[in-house]
Amino acid sequence: MRDSFKRNGGVIKKSIHILSIFCFAAIFLFFIPSVFAEDSNELKNTPSFTNKDIERYKESPDKLSSAKKDKFEKETKGRKKLEEPDKNYWCKKGTFYSEKVERLKVKVKEAEERLARKEAESSSKRVLRKEKRHLNKEKEDLRKAEQEFVKLENEAHRKGIPPGWLKCNFSY
Repeated sequence: MRDSFKRNGGVIKKSIHILSIFCFAAIFLFFIPSVFAEDSNELKNTPSFTNKDIERYKESPDKLSSAKKDKFEKETKGRKKLEEPDKNYWCKKGTFYSEKVERLKVKVKEAEERLARKEAESSSKRVLRKEKRHLNKEKEDLRKAEQEFVKLENEAHRKGIPPGWLKCNFSY
């Protein structure tokens, strides 16, 4: 009886292997032809360039005619006047955020000192928890203010503003 059981198990294993090979072959045959197809959409949509196109774009963009250069300079000159950054604006914004950070640093230091005093006085746990919450709130406010200042610095950098303008240093 054991021999027949082993034989049936062997037959089942062989059939599972054959079935799995058949599944892999079916998947392979289903997906692979689209990869090797010559007329796929990607090949149809790729641009082709001729020697005529190459000759057309051979000239450097620096060789613009003088009329085009003059027109370009007039347009950009007008834009530069509109987009010229305001030193005072950036100075005020930078000063505002840097003073805010400094004020909050002082508040955090005061809260730390107050917590240390309360701990030295052996105050109740409730009072200590309240002071710790206050300290954590002040630290969170300081972290947010520093993030705002970093955002301002990044914005100024993206717009090409010299870093000294945020500190009211206009020697650039």
